[in-house]
Amino acid sequence: MISSSIAQIKKELQTLSPQQLIEVCISVAKFKKENKELVDYLLFKAENEDDFIKEINAEVSILMQEVHYTNIYLAKKSIRKILKTVNKYLHFSKNSTTKVEIMLHFCREMDRHKLNRKSEPTLYNIYQNQLKKIRKEISKMHEDLQFDYEQTLISLE
Repeated sequence: MISSSIAQIKKELQTLSPQQLIEVCISVAKFKKENKELVDYLLFKAENEDDFIKEINAEVSILMQEVHYTNIYLAKKSIRKILKTVNKYLHFSKNSTTKVEIMLHFCREMDRHKLNRKSEPTLYNIYQNQLKKIRKEISKMHEDLQFDYEQTLISLE
């Protein structure tokens, strides 16, 4: 089955009645858990980014506490899983500040648990890739914000 383009879908959605549009949104939300989470974000959390950031950061903190740091294999696996969850939430928001705040919190949590990143290449690469992503998002921001976040980033390196 060949999918229609976004432009075609947009035109078709504009022709639907409000009730039909609601039914389409509900069926999309029922299809996949990630779709439901996206609809939830757009309807309830997009207007209050600060609460969204706090909620995600709290979830990251809880997940990082559950990591088995004695077994490095399980630790790496758990951190990858946490990062996958973080990246899913980052796709929801278009706000660079939100993305940077969440990624910085992830890096701070990795620092707080004193994982030996230098001797573990996988953990080192995960951490360095997050720092690269943070730098990329910071470059999209206003100069004043860039300076503030750069200072925070330097403290993490």
